Amino acid sequence: MGSGFSVRQLERYRQFYRMFPNTSALRTQFNWTRYKLLLSVDKEEKRAFYIAEAEKNNWTARQLERQINSFFIFNSQIPHPQKTSLYHLFPDASLVVFVSIYRLISRRVLVLD
Repeated sequence: MGSGFSVRQLERYRQFYRMFPNTSALRTQFNWTRYKLLLSVDKEEKRAFYIAEAEKNNWTARQLERQINSFFIFNSQIPHPQKTSLYHLFPDASLVVFVSIYRLISRRVLVLD
């Protein structure tokens, strides 16, 4: 390899090119760190969701990473009766995710006891 390029970096560049072939559609407010995080999202519709949410909410790279790792897409798109009330109670989406996870854990603990 050339100096300064590892095999892993070249693989990421190739993966990036395959996932985002239309360079004119790239988001100027996203840096390489954010795009690397988006490369880990396997499905195109999930990636589009995270791109839209990151833009809408001005997520930093760390916030985007946290949302991807916490499966924010699943928690925000699962319809359940309490969803609207939770979002009205907690304007911060991360609190809703926390409450949702807490409810799941609580149900499992009650079932196991």
